[in-house]
Amino acid sequence: MQGKPSFPKPKYTVAMDASFAPFEFRDMKTGEFTGFDVDLIRALAETQGFEVEIKEMSFDGILAALQTDNVDLAISGISIDEERKKAVNFSMPYYQSGLIVAVRADNDTIKGFEDLPGKRIGVQIGTTSAKEAKKIPNAKITKLDKVPELFLELRNGGVDAVINDLPVTLYYIRQGNRI
Repeated sequence: MQGKPSFPKPKYTVAMDASFAPFEFRDMKTGEFTGFDVDLIRALAETQGFEVEIKEMSFDGILAALQTDNVDLAISGISIDEERKKAVNFSMPYYQSGLIVAVRADNDTIKGFEDLPGKRIGVQIGTTSAKEAKKIPNAKITKLDKVPELFLELRNGGVDAVINDLPVTLYYIRQGNRI
């Protein structure tokens, strides 16, 4: 009697914006994708018997890529909200993040969201941070494509503050990036 027939594993294309460390980013030495979300999707693939092909793209294009079937899945620190739930299906939440305001080390006037009216605020395009910034009266909002660009803009004085996910901001600072 012969063994079980072997079938090829299904392969799913997974979208991510690899500039959102520690969730997804490229290892500077190897160029490989790494991070919490990368480990999670690879572990899922292993336990559920499928292969993963990662397709890197800008965050603001991920939901559209899902809706147009250009990718099968997305794992990119995507916050679940009512508007997004109308557009795509989500798994159960696996991480609770929250937003934080980041300022330069020499800024002692902005302590939190209540100090942001009328300020220049940096956010990533298409994020819940961008949605929150819209609610701030008289804010001048700068929308950039990648998180590292936001912190560079803050460091260079182009914005007074950045609104971003807490763990991503903390990771950036703990890697020795002074803002």
